[in-house]
This record gives sequence, C-alpha cells and structure tokens, in this order.
Amino acid sequence: MIADANSPAGRAGSLWLPFLISVGIALFLTTLMPTTMFWDRDEAFYARAAVEMIQSGNWILPTYNDAVFPDKPPLIYWLMMFFMHIFGENEFGARFVSAPATAVSSFFIFLIASRLFDRRAGLWSMLVFASSTLTVYLGITAMLDAVLVATVCVALWAFLAIMQDRDGFWGKAAIFLVAISLSLLTKGPVGPSVIVPAVAITWFLTRRGERAPFWQMAVLAAATFVGVGVFLLWAVPANTMSNGAMLEAGLGEHVIGRALKPMQGHGASGWLGYLAFLPAYVPTLFIGFMPATLFLPAALVGISRRSASVGNPSPRLFLLSWMVPGFIMFSLAATKLPHYIEPLIPAFAMAAGGVIAGHLTGGTTSQRIGRWLYVLQTAGLAAALLAVVALAPTLLLKIALVVLALGCIGFAFRISLLHRLGQFEGAMRAALLSVVLLMEIMFLLVIPALEKDIKLSKPVAELLRKEFKPGTPVFEADYLEPSLVFYLGWPVSSPIRDIPGDQAGRLAFLSAAGEHALVATREQYDALKALDHNGRLVELGSFTAWNTNVSGRLQTVLVARLKP
Repeated sequence: MIADANSPAGRAGSLWLPFLISVGIALFLTTLMPTTMFWDRDEAFYARAAVEMIQSGNWILPTYNDAVFPDKPPLIYWLMMFFMHIFGENEFGARFVSAPATAVSSFFIFLIASRLFDRRAGLWSMLVFASSTLTVYLGITAMLDAVLVATVCVALWAFLAIMQDRDGFWGKAAIFLVAISLSLLTKGPVGPSVIVPAVAITWFLTRRGERAPFWQMAVLAAATFVGVGVFLLWAVPANTMSNGAMLEAGLGEHVIGRALKPMQGHGASGWLGYLAFLPAYVPTLFIGFMPATLFLPAALVGISRRSASVGNPSPRLFLLSWMVPGFIMFSLAATKLPHYIEPLIPAFAMAAGGVIAGHLTGGTTSQRIGRWLYVLQTAGLAAALLAVVALAPTLLLKIALVVLALGCIGFAFRISLLHRLGQFEGAMRAALLSVVLLMEIMFLLVIPALEKDIKLSKPVAELLRKEFKPGTPVFEADYLEPSLVFYLGWPVSSPIRDIPGDQAGRLAFLSAAGEHALVATREQYDALKALDHNGRLVELGSFTAWNTNVSGRLQTVLVARLKP
C-alpha cells in the first residue's frame, strides 16, 4: 500500500536518500573508531565484560575481572560479542555497534520529523542529530547510549505512527514492544522513563477526536509491561546467579543510588552542591549540540510558539513531551554525566531541523543569541587547540593544530555570516562540512599523537604480554584501570588482583610463591621495594603520562617481576 503524499506517512517520500545518508553517517563514524585507545572508563568496563562473556560462555551474568559486574543489563555486551567475533577483541570490535545504532537513530529521526513537518525538515533533523558533538562522541565509543537512543527513537516513531495512521496498528504496536523491551535490556528503566512520559502526555493533551483510541493506548501500556516481563526473563536468573547482587547493586546502587547522591565525583555533595548543579545540563546541552547550537535558541523559542501547535499531534506537544520530562528528571538526579541527556537530543535536533527548513521561527533575538553562542564556542575550541601547540611533540602535529584552529575560525566566520543573512540551509551545510573535516583531522593526526602523553594502560599491557605468559598472576598497587584489564586480555580465570595498601598486605605479596607480575604507581612500588629484603622485585619498565582517568594528574606506572 502506497501512502498518500499528503498524509503524515507520505510526507517522507522516497526513503533511499535518508537511507544512504544513514549509511554515510555510520561509515563516517567507523573511520574515527580505530584511531584512538579507550577514552572513557566505561568503554573498557563494557568491552571487558563482553570479552569475559565470550570466554566463559555465560551470557546471563556479566562479569568484569572475574567478579560480578551488575552495572548494566546485558544487551550492550551481547552486541559487542557479536561484532567482536567479526572484528576481534579490540577497540574497533567493541565500538562498532555504536555506528549502526546512531545510523538507525538518524533514520527514525528522519521518519518522525517528516511526519511532524515535512521531508526537508526530516533530512535536516537527522543531519543535525548525527553531527552534534555528543552524538559523534557516543557514536564512536564503546558505550551503550547510542543503542539506547535507537530504541527510544524507534518506540516513539511507532507511537507517532499509531497516533497519525488508522491502519497497521498491530504491526506498529509490535515494533513498540520490541523497542521498549530492548531499551530495558540496554539501560534498565532509563529508556522507558523517556518513552512513557512522551507517549502519555502527548496522547492525553491531544484533542479527543484527533488522538488514537484509548484501547490502543491500553495495548501500548500492556506492551510496556510485557517489555518489563522480557527484561525479567534475564534479570531474575541473573540476580539468582549473582546471589542478589544484580538487584542490590544494579538497581539499588546504579539507578536509585545515582539519583539520590552523586557517585564517582559526578556531581556535588550537600544541598548547596546539589542546588548548584541543578542547571548543569543547560550548558551541557549547548556544548553537546555543537555545531547546531547556532539554531538551538531559535528552536527552543519556535517549538514553544502557538504556530508549532498545528498538527495531530502537534510538533510542539510531541517534542516538548519528549524534551521536558526527561530534562527535568536528569536534572533532578544527583549524579550527572553529559551523556545522560543523549536520549533527548533527537527531540532538540528535530526542533532545530524545523527551524532550518523554515517551519519554526524563533525571532531575531534568539537567532542572534544562537550565532554568538556558536562563535564563542568555536573561538574557545580554536584557543584550546592553539594552547596545545606548545605541548605538541612534533612539527607535523604543531602544524595540524594550527590548521585546525584556523579552520575553526574560518568556518565560524563563514557559517555565522550565512546564518546572519538568513541562509540557514547554507549555514548548516557549511557546519556539516566543518564537522567532517575537523573530526577527521583530529582523530587521524592529532589525538593519536597526543595519546601517549595521557594514556598509560595500553603500553603497560603490551609490556606485560611481552614479559609474561598468558595467565601469569598479575597484581596491582593503586592502578586497577579497566583499560588495563581489557588490553592485557588475560583469561577470565586470571583476574588482576589488588595488593592491600598496608604493610601486612605488601609483605604477603612479596612472600608469595612463584613468579608474579606487578603493576604499580611509583609511590606504591617504592613502598614495596623498601620491604623487598630478598631482592625478588625487578623493575621491567615505567611509563609516565598525564592520566586523564585521575583528573589529568601526572602519574608514573611501573611494571615489575616478582621472581620465584
């Protein structure tokens, strides 16, 4: 059945172009993936959990370093396992899933925005989303957020199609069921906490004669509970196998605990700190939305105006129901990380796409604010690049940094000029070109050259693999980085063990029988060496870097052998 060109479904037109754009987005992201080591600790946590699932054959209970790892549900590990079988147990194999997931999100953003506005707005919306700084980062890392966003976009597309179409309900309800089930298996209640308010508020506030029948919403509610049941099919046996750790830590600590108190330094303690951090996601949104920050103020104003209230459901109602409840929820949570708001970025991208395509207007003041925000952000980026020039170890890298900085300034001038002239589509085209060129230069030339000065785990692991047989007991003193566990790649039955920081723990290690490997910070190694009266401890090498995982502190890590 061919959709009427004037119907919401028919506004999308041919799907070949958005499909090819989605493929192009995935290809662009994959070119950036293999150029860098793991950045975020979570990357190595998730990747190693996937490796241990492969080694152990246990697909139910996630482990890390041979201990229960209750942080997240298993879908991201299953997907990483699949691609590791294809690409190997490396950064690229762990990261690959994020690229097609981002492409899926982009495609469904096109479908949703085409229904809300038209085809042109749909195309711009998917490009705004895919080019945003936060989306690019999550699209090239071994994180679960790209998969989560894809499930949210698919679920809300199914709901919107049900609201607008009068046929094919059961097929769309089935898609909604699959999407919300997968969202639960990706990040627990986070996905439904975005999906359910958007669905409920949109349906409730849409005029009675224009909204889907109540029984259809009851079916979607039932589908949500079925999704919970699907989640429990994994969660119950996993919790039993972990002796209750999955429930206690997975839900109690990593969901409820993160909401009530800041964890791992991601937030501020005390009521004053909590209140001070309440608006933290406002600057996060504007920075993470680059380069389309240019259109964000106008998008926020435009989507709030009465002119955006025409439609079934109206773009204003649907997008605000997607944006606002989630933004409030994440802001009220005590623990805050930039990527937490990524499930909301599609809604902001569609509002910006509506501005670029001429469906939403925010007025000259909001346009001017967006332009100045963009110029200031770009100037800050250029200044940061120039500041790094002095630290660059090679002339080629210095030249690349200067070229990047000048490119930022040149693009900012051209883009802001086009925007000021009202040529929004031309400004966004230039912004897209700037993202592709600058990202490729950054990830192919600049970041790989700088990594050795800020990353320690990979060279440490390479030395361990060179000096010791796989499975040799490895002990650490004040350096149990997840990336070290991943890069070492020892069997799951040979975890890296911690040496207690007291004298008794150190003496126990030094008196252990057999050969052992040691990874320790300089301070811990010196303390151990002072107790090594038998001369068993032999230094094999050391590495010094400004470790980004400990707030950029200069850190020296040593590898040593404890002789038999």
